[in-house]
This record gives sequence, C-alpha cells and structure tokens, in this order.
Amino acid sequence: GDRQYCETQGWAGDRSYVREGGGIYHIDEGYTGWIIRHRRMLHIPDVPARRDVRPLVDSPDFPFQSYIGIPLQIRGRFVGTLELVSYRRDAWTDQEIEILQAISNQAAVAIENAHLYAETRRRASELASLAAVSAAVSESLDLEHVLQAIVSAVLDVVHCERSAIFVLDESQQVLRLAMTKGLSAEYTARSQVLTLEVGGRAHAVATGKPLIVSDVGEDENLLAYAPMSRREGFRAFADLPLKRADRVIGMLSAMFVEPHRFSATELELLTAFADQAAIAIENARLYSQTDEQLRRQVEALSALQRVSREVNATLDLDHILNLVLEEAAQLGQVTHGAVLLRDSPEEALRLEVCTGYDDEEKAGLLEMLNGSPPHPALTRVLNSQESLLVRDTLTEGIPGFGLRPRSFLLVPIFYREGLVGLILLESTTPNAFDRGMQEFVEGLSAQTATAIGNAWQYREQLERGELLRRRADQLAAVLEVSRALHSDRPLEEILEEVAYAIQESVGFDLVLVSVVEGDPPYRRRVAAAGIPVAAFEEMKKVRQPWSVIADLMAPEFRISQSYYIPAEHQAHWRGRVDVYEEETGTGIAREPGKWHPHDLLLVPLIGSEGDVQGLLSVDQPRDGKIPDWA
Repeated sequence: GDRQYCETQGWAGDRSYVREGGGIYHIDEGYTGWIIRHRRMLHIPDVPARRDVRPLVDSPDFPFQSYIGIPLQIRGRFVGTLELVSYRRDAWTDQEIEILQAISNQAAVAIENAHLYAETRRRASELASLAAVSAAVSESLDLEHVLQAIVSAVLDVVHCERSAIFVLDESQQVLRLAMTKGLSAEYTARSQVLTLEVGGRAHAVATGKPLIVSDVGEDENLLAYAPMSRREGFRAFADLPLKRADRVIGMLSAMFVEPHRFSATELELLTAFADQAAIAIENARLYSQTDEQLRRQVEALSALQRVSREVNATLDLDHILNLVLEEAAQLGQVTHGAVLLRDSPEEALRLEVCTGYDDEEKAGLLEMLNGSPPHPALTRVLNSQESLLVRDTLTEGIPGFGLRPRSFLLVPIFYREGLVGLILLESTTPNAFDRGMQEFVEGLSAQTATAIGNAWQYREQLERGELLRRRADQLAAVLEVSRALHSDRPLEEILEEVAYAIQESVGFDLVLVSVVEGDPPYRRRVAAAGIPVAAFEEMKKVRQPWSVIADLMAPEFRISQSYYIPAEHQAHWRGRVDVYEEETGTGIAREPGKWHPHDLLLVPLIGSEGDVQGLLSVDQPRDGKIPDWA
C-alpha cells in the first residue's frame, strides 16, 4: 500500500530481537528499511565488517554474524521481505540463496492471493450491507426505519464513528436533521436546522457537490468547522448531497474521530448509501401526495419497489431491463421502448433490450445508433447528461426513433458518475409523457443503474475468483516444473513437461518452447503442446537466426517481460519468420478486446546472467482475450 514501513508477520528462532525492535521497520531504519528503499536483495556475509548499513537494534546482545534479506515482489509491486540471520559468517551458499529467492517468489504469490481473498470477502460484506439497505428501501415506506438502517450501515461498512442524514425543506430552503448515529445530544440539538450557504455546514447541498475533508484542523478554508468539530470530537468528514435526477433533496454525512483519508472505495460506498437515502426520501415524498397525483405516484412507487425487489433477487440484467420497460409501459402511454447501454464513455451505445418495435423499426433504430451524424436527440442527451422530454415531435421539430412517434422520453442511466446507458420510451400519440412520468422513469433509471452495478460487480467477483484459481493452478504447475528441472531427464522431456504445464495452468491451447544455440545463435524448436505431431516435426527442421527473431521484439510491443504483436502489425513479422498458423481464412475482423488468429505473444527466456536462453510462444487463449498486465 502507501505505508512506508514493514511489520513483522512471521518469525522463527530467537524472538528477542523482534521484541526489542518492536516488529515495525520504517523506510529509514535498519536492514528492512534498506530493502524497502532499494527493492533488491541485501546479503551481508560479515555483519560486523559492514558499516554503511546497520540493523535496527545494533547491540552486542544480538551478535549476528551474517544476514540476508530478499524483497517479496509480484508483478513489480513490493509486498514484504524474507529475512534470515545467523551467528556464523558466510552462512549461506549460492545454491541456498537461489532456493531462498525461489521461496520468496512463492511467498509473494501467496501473500497476493491472501490479499485478493481478503478483498473479495470485504467486497462481499459491503455488497451484503448495500443489499440489506436496498431491501429496507424497497420493503418499507417507514422513512425513519429506512434512514436508521442507512446510518447504521454507514458506521458498519465505512467504520466511521458518527453519521447523520439531513432532508431538504424546499419551502424554507433549509436542511432539517432527519437521523443520526453516534452523535451527542448537544450536537443533535444544534444541528436540527442548517441554512444553505456556501462554506457553511450545508456546503455540499448549497453547491450540489460532495465535500470531503481529511483533517478539519489542517485546512484553513474550514476554520468555520473547527469549533463544531472540537465540540463533537471529529476530525474528518464526508458530506454527500442526496440527489434525485437534477435535484438535491438532502445530505448524508459520515464523520471520523481521527484524521482520515477517504479511499475511492469508501466514497463509492457512501455514494451508494446516499443514493439509497435519496430513494427512500423521494419514496416518502411520493407517498405523501394526494388525489390523482397520489394514485399515479403510488403506482410509480409500487413499480419502483417491484423493480427494486427484482434487483435484489436476481443478477439477470436482461430480466431487469425488460421489467423496467414493462413497468414504464403500464404507467404511461408507451407504445415502444428500448434500453441502450455501453461499458465505458468511450464506447458507442448498443441496443440491449427493446419492446414494441417490429423488424423494420428495430433495423432503423440500430442504424440510428451506428449512423453518422448521430441522432440529434442522442447527441443532446449525451452532451447535456440530462433527460429529454419531447411532448410533440412535430411542433418541437425533434424527430423520434421509430417510424411514427409523436412523443418520446429519453432518460440517461448513470453509474459511478458516468453515463452508461439510456432508457428510451416512445408513443404514437402526442403529449403521452409529462414531468411526473419523467421523474418516474428517472427513478427506474436509478434502479437500473443499481442492477447494472450489481451485474458488473458480480462479474468482477467471478473474474477475481477465476484469477485466484488460475494463480493456484499456476503455483501448482510451477512446483511440478521445479521438480522436473531438478531431475536428470533429457532437456527435451523436461521442456515438453513445461509446455504442457503452461498449457494447463496459464490457459493457452498452443504452446511452443524453443532454445537458442550455436554461434551465430539460432532458434531450435524443442517442445510443444497443442500442435499436431507431424506439423511440429516439420517445424523442428526450420532453424532461424536469432537476430531475426530478436528484431521482432520491439519496445512498442512490450508488456512486462513479454512481447504482444497484434494482428494489425503482422506485416512486422510475416515473411520474415516461420510461424505455425492453422487455417483461419483472411480478412477476419477483430472483436474489441478479443484475441485474433494472427496475434503473436512471445516470451524470451532469460538466464541468470541476463542472456537469452530460449523463447516461449503461445496462441489460442482459452478466454479469447488479448493479454493485459495481470
């Protein structure tokens, strides 16, 4: 992380040194601090003779004669150290040092796996808390009960000591304290009503933007907060405005007793709780309406609750999106509807689900999404990031999307502060939609965003789980290969075992291992997995100069210690080197993020002296994706 020290987590042998030193080693202290700074092995065969760097506890009571410390690193990230001391000078041979380095590599992988597992459990706990709050919002119209659940969850999940929710009184333009947790009676009494002013306690509502403060006492712009923070005993806080569509309706506050730097994850969680509080407050307001508006609002609320229950019950995104269109159609005069999504702001919108469109209309809708110039309504909403209500396409001069629309409503879907989709509703009659319908669909948009977030987070959890499984398989394969390397079998047999281990654990169907021999050096193919025997025997006859192959591995293609040459650059190697290719045809278009049959991934095998000993090339990844830094 960002901490500049190491903490002892495991120890064998005499524990007196750890007790004396305290088990904490800062960046400028002792041997461990040296390793933190330099990120490389520190080997001292004669401790008394080495004076430029000394141990943390430099005392005759600990007469160490030799020391070795190895940084634990994975993919270039420092995670700890492995350190040994001895009462003998020159305690370790070169071979023993190599073994210690191998152990340190495996320890780094184990630590990383443990971190991933802990992160997965933490995220699961956070999702459970969010689900519980979402369930309370969807199952109860008791605003006090729901807000109490939210402030309690804020303390449990973010681990702050104080929390409060304020609700905007639109008629008086003040904030009124609605719920607290952990706050004193005096503070509660003083904070019943907050005026809306920039720089005041309700700054987040006055500006419509979050106010994140790591330490009240260190910010000269927050002197007005200092007396209040001293009385209540908090040093850091986050105030988030509660928003519904483009309106601010309240504020969620989380406070820490000590200075605290809010992480991106904590702010994301607080934003999710703020969204739930906003939904609960808005639900309560909707329920308080009267007459015909009340009936329509109650129907909208019921629809939102039905959608919310489904959001909490399933991760089937298509099911949720179709339900959103179904609920919208039941409340309004909707004849056509669609949900458009994208995975990032850089990508184009795609048609995810639709209803009411025949084949001709659907084809026209797809053409509008991919056409140039883009549809004017899409451009307007994407640029403004706001809903667009067109009551009559003829009088307002804004065309719809179907063949005969007279009115339509286009509502953005936001997730993690980015526009990830649109809800499109159309009608063949004019004035089919009003502001009430717009607000209802914006509520559906918030539920849709939650469903999208759940689906994406579930996908991320699956990917993390798959990553853990793959790393476990890779570790097992490394151990098998390690045993093979220490045997006296022929090189060809060992490398063939390596090739099959890579095929099984790394996830590529084709693996080819070559060695570099001769003077001048050339490449000789030795072992393969996934290549037909007859084809490989022919390939083994081809021995190419290593200089030609080395020339392919240009810096522009480097990823970590490998070289990925995408098919778009195949002119860089085609006709220069012999490559095994299956019959795939020509003119194959690449799908975004997917492996192409003409992609190359090369991994030079570097010896202990830094010289190239061989080459590993792989093809046909099982997940079908291009390589990344993971």
